[in-house]
Amino acid sequence: MSWLLGDERSVILEGMALLAAAFAVSAASVARNRVRSTHHSVLSVFWKDVSTLSWAWAGATVATLAGSLLGAEGLAMPIWLLVDLVIGAVVAGLIVYHWRRDGLAILATSTRSPTVPERRITGTTWEFGLLGGAAGGFLAYAVTLGHGWGHPIHWIIAVTGLALGYAVGLALATPRYSVGAPA
Repeated sequence: MSWLLGDERSVILEGMALLAAAFAVSAASVARNRVRSTHHSVLSVFWKDVSTLSWAWAGATVATLAGSLLGAEGLAMPIWLLVDLVIGAVVAGLIVYHWRRDGLAILATSTRSPTVPERRITGTTWEFGLLGGAAGGFLAYAVTLGHGWGHPIHWIIAVTGLALGYAVGLALATPRYSVGAPA
């Protein structure tokens, strides 16, 4: 267990993080394209949330990976990449769960009626993303408080925790939306 908290890089975890980040960027691009094809629907809210949380998670993972590859003091600890990978797996699991639970129902109810004007659907999942980001940033800040004030690792990990928390918050709540007046 001491290898997780040591300052020696783990090539296996770095490779896994690189592959996972590449997959997340690909998933974000595919989801963004699906948003364009399902304009103003619940399905577009879901795909926009998937795209946003994929970018947030991939950004946090790439930042941690870059710190590890550059040998930044504290960021070379394998525990940070392991945390990124575990959170990525949890987020992916939550998205699959939401898709299986809500996705088919969303597709079944998104048929358009020629007599009813189309309503404007706006995503509100970002609210939970902000709560998750605040919780993740605070948790990472608290975990790294043992470092001296102003230590770069302390702040980098706190910002990374904020991004990871934002991704988890979005994954927990998607798709949340409000229905407005006809477009």
